[in-house]
Amino acid sequence: MVGALVVAHGVAHLAGLTDALSAMADDGSVHYFFENWTISGSLSLLLAGSVWAVLGVGLCIVGGWIIRSPEPSMLAQLWVVVLLSGSAVACFVAMPAATTGLVIDVALLATAASLGTSTADRDRRVG
Repeated sequence: MVGALVVAHGVAHLAGLTDALSAMADDGSVHYFFENWTISGSLSLLLAGSVWAVLGVGLCIVGGWIIRSPEPSMLAQLWVVVLLSGSAVACFVAMPAATTGLVIDVALLATAASLGTSTADRDRRVG
């Protein structure tokens, strides 16, 4: 279940990519930090879009990894925490447009922290 939510959140990052690319095509700009920071210019918009794309693809990959693993490895847990933390930072910068994304990141981070607890609890009871 967590893996599917991480994949869905990764797909949602395409909105940030789409905003940057459409602004680049229209010679426009995107506004971050509650409209106090404006990014314009092709290279800057391409960099902003790349951040959203890398986070989105990474979240989709690690979410798929979690889905395919009956017991997610510590490496998978580490990657999901790293990518969700990066996503939370990107969503915070893109406020208020990405407020929902930030809330989802915090909820998924709290859930991801419990990914390995079922294995640890079982080992404690058995051993």
